[in-house]
Amino acid sequence: MASYKQKILRTTYPLIMRLSKSGSNGMVLQHTQPVPAPVSFYELAGQLNSRQPLPFAQFKGKQVLLW
Repeated sequence: MASYKQKILRTTYPLIMRLSKSGSNGMVLQHTQPVPAPVSFYELAGQLNSRQPLPFAQFKGKQVLLW
């Protein structure tokens, strides 16, 4: 069963979203020109739990998942 606050939010949320998108604050900004990265990913290095450096250059050509 929905609480009193949930019922109010359910009815007012569409109105709030519509009003927030009507102004310039709701616009999505897009870059017209691509910006190059200041440093290549492979020039960076991480650190293992054993405090040893982990250069990312050893992962060149492989898929990397950063968490």
